[in-house]
Amino acid sequence: MFQLDWFILKKNRWLYLLYACIFVFIICKNFLFVWPITRSVEAMIIMIIEDLIPVVMLTAVVHVLYTISIHNKNMLSKKSQEYKSLFDNHPDTILYVGRCGHISSSNANIQSMTGFTPPEILSLSLQSIVSNANWDKVTKRFQLALNGVPQHFTCMINHKDGSCIDTKVTYVPSVVNGEIVGVYAILKNVTEVKRQKKEIDHLNRQNRLILNSVSEGIYGTNMEGKAIFWNSAAEQMTGWTAEEAIGQPIRHLLASPVKIYFPLWVKILSWIKR
Repeated sequence: MFQLDWFILKKNRWLYLLYACIFVFIICKNFLFVWPITRSVEAMIIMIIEDLIPVVMLTAVVHVLYTISIHNKNMLSKKSQEYKSLFDNHPDTILYVGRCGHISSSNANIQSMTGFTPPEILSLSLQSIVSNANWDKVTKRFQLALNGVPQHFTCMINHKDGSCIDTKVTYVPSVVNGEIVGVYAILKNVTEVKRQKKEIDHLNRQNRLILNSVSEGIYGTNMEGKAIFWNSAAEQMTGWTAEEAIGQPIRHLLASPVKIYFPLWVKILSWIKR
């Protein structure tokens, strides 16, 4: 509070100088006009006090209002800096898109993701960076966001070099004074994630082909003892299809009547139950 008062005093010396001049004027006025008539110090002091009361009250009101104004301004500035820090330092790319679809701001991550610098992206519209095949979906989602409904979806974004980027998009409506004035678009590059997922799926298919091609019954379990893989030979040997077996406790799948036809499994089952 002391720092705030000192700030007010430092920035508004002219205001306090004005009050000092008024104070001097009141004293001089009473000394020149009241003193010659009354020749009474008490009367002059009373007149001075009566003249100063409105000035003191006005000073107090101005001081309080100005203190509140400065406090609110500082709080607003702090909040603005916090939001700007979140916008600038967010690990994902953030765009601010107006109601007309024009990009009005972006953080620095736009360049590493799309190749466009922040000044370049500001000259483009949302349609300019979205793949033509995905534009209808993006438009529909954008309109829903303008109606106040946040959106999550994936689409293809055009890179500056002409390539396409698999992108996860989140639309967040921007509300000012109760009115939606635009949309924040949070973009996350998932190209590498999708590539790795395709590789994993491809390897899984290859493994299944290999395991299904052998004549021995093969199954896999998770840490809970439930089947997660059941090859074709296991289907023929047990009568359980892969669809029926997967997710079932392995003890149930290896129980009677299987042990009647596969005595060796009786030993396996007894070992599992220990």
